[in-house]
This record gives sequence, C-alpha cells and structure tokens, in this order.
Amino acid sequence: MLKHKIISQILVGTGLVLFSSIGYTNSLKNVLVQSLVSDPILKEADAELGAAKDRVEQAKGGHYPVVSLTGSKILSQYHKDQSDYKDRKIVPGVRGSTNLYAFG
Repeated sequence: MLKHKIISQILVGTGLVLFSSIGYTNSLKNVLVQSLVSDPILKEADAELGAAKDRVEQAKGGHYPVVSLTGSKILSQYHKDQSDYKDRKIVPGVRGSTNLYAFG
C-alpha cells in the first residue's frame, strides 16, 4: 500500500511537471525575436543610427537660404530737443543669407 502510494505520487508529480512545462514553451522564432528586441547592443546601434540620420538632416539645413525679419525701436534716449521724442516707430528690416560654396 505504501509502495502504491509512493508510485502514484511520483506519477502525479511527473505529470504536473510535464504538463506545466508544455504551457510555457515558446517557439525558437519567438525566443530569437524577443532576444533581438531586448539586446542592449542592438538598441544602442539603433539609437546611433537615428542620431546619424538627424545629423545628416541638420547638415542639409545649413545649405538652405535663410530669410530673417527684424525690427528695431529706440527704447530710451536723452536729448535737449523734445521734438526727438515724438518719433517712436518701429523700423522693420529683412535679412537674407545663403551658402554659396560648401567646400566639399
């Protein structure tokens, strides 16, 4: 009776181990995909690639023409003649620049 009880416990334990491991198995493809997604070296390489692409776009931007709108106004001044204080308008301006030669 004791022998029968021990054998049944071993069979039940073995069955539980086998059935529980079947539920947690992953295919090789899923394991490889997960390891590639979470690999820190690949994440670092992807971040460096993105930074390099951003630097290329930044360098291209240096070759575009630039147009700036400006405005100036005298905020404070002192003159003996009070008629100079009547003129408080803003003086507008436009400035443009372009890269003529890129040296390379």
